[in-house]
Amino acid sequence: MTKYVGQSVKRKEDYRLVTGTGQFVGDIRAANMVEAVFVRSTHAHAAIKGIDISEAQALEGVHAILTGMDIDGIIKPLVQFESHCALPANLEEAINPTIHYCYEDVLAKNKVMYVGQPIAVVVAENRYVAEDAADLIKVEYMTFPVVVDPFKSMEKGAPLIQEHLQNNVQADFHVTTGNAGQALKDADHILKARIQTPRVSSNPLETRGVVSIHENRTDQLHVYSSTQLPFEIRTYIARSLDLAEQQIRVTAPDVGGGFGPKGGVHPEEILVPYLSKLLKRPVKWIEDRLEHLTSARHSRDQIHDVEVAYNLDGTILGIKDHFIIDSGAVNYFGLTCAYNSAYHLRGAYKIPNYDVTCQIVLTNKTPNVPFRGAGRPEVVFVMDRIIDMIARKLKKDPVDVMRKNMIQAEDMPYDQGILVKDGAKLIYDSGDYPAALEQGLKMVDYEGFRERQNELKKQGS
Repeated sequence: MTKYVGQSVKRKEDYRLVTGTGQFVGDIRAANMVEAVFVRSTHAHAAIKGIDISEAQALEGVHAILTGMDIDGIIKPLVQFESHCALPANLEEAINPTIHYCYEDVLAKNKVMYVGQPIAVVVAENRYVAEDAADLIKVEYMTFPVVVDPFKSMEKGAPLIQEHLQNNVQADFHVTTGNAGQALKDADHILKARIQTPRVSSNPLETRGVVSIHENRTDQLHVYSSTQLPFEIRTYIARSLDLAEQQIRVTAPDVGGGFGPKGGVHPEEILVPYLSKLLKRPVKWIEDRLEHLTSARHSRDQIHDVEVAYNLDGTILGIKDHFIIDSGAVNYFGLTCAYNSAYHLRGAYKIPNYDVTCQIVLTNKTPNVPFRGAGRPEVVFVMDRIIDMIARKLKKDPVDVMRKNMIQAEDMPYDQGILVKDGAKLIYDSGDYPAALEQGLKMVDYEGFRERQNELKKQGS
């Protein structure tokens, strides 16, 4: 049997990429192809009072201009992905979640919820004409109060982001094991802290793009998208346009960077196929860099208020955490990042008493989606900060606090006492975390580093 772990495995895709024979969405050409450009909101929260497309329509080379009203009742809104909200019965019983569904019109119809939200699309003979036409479209807005602070968004009377909801708390849940309340009473010390992981955006080498080719004779669509989820796109095109999935083929060609922002389904991935079917011509849309910086989806943005029970020797008895995810205007992925964070926070540490509540809050920001790690890097940071703060309080080296609390090799398999997303028990089946830590410390000469650090401190450096 061939063994791959630890071996150098030759990659299959490098040859075409390093010889310039790869194919990205922008490379795709088709006879009679036209190009699309989107008009996007310049306001974070506003009513759309009117859209004047008359000057743009008169421009030579323009083939179509659509607004939200033009497709009202024709293209269904993008609804929060059900596959990311469905939970096993035992997990639902354990965490008692509340989830209110979000949606977004593929072109904003009555109001906009964030800067960069698409409100109109122009299709023209080429990108240059489409850009000029888009610049001629006049949008009349009536601005609303904007809420970008999730705590203010939860206040009574805050402006509603999704108007069909009663408030801006879109989802919440509670997960617990042991007795964190008792641990807080029994501990020598209690640490209280607010730890925040900031919102981040992406900047891939290849921006997003979609090409759609409609086969008139068979009424089939071949859609090319710079995406991480081609099958999900196929499902949502079918659902949004009332087509059978068998009529749609979605190809993800070479992709110049993904890692989250190209996950899920975007309005452009529904509209471009619709346009190609409407016009009976191939349609291409390539996101420019300014569009990407303005409206591509973000990630992270968690705020954790933690209470940590610990003893004088550095043993952590329990953690109580209440955290908020600022999900922006739409939450497409349900509890994906939130619950990933909840069941990964303790990581490699033996902390028997654990109590976590989470609220996913809507604000007038770009929608928040899973990036690389999907909720895990956020809580690794939180746990590292907890270790470091305990060490500072006790005047210990953080490594000593890590050693004190790590799950030992002889504890394996180790049951963390809660469930993962598929409803199975969170059981670590194997591993020697202390040995891995010691190996890492030797590799970086940690003791030597500490000696040099102390010497430099004495010198005032």
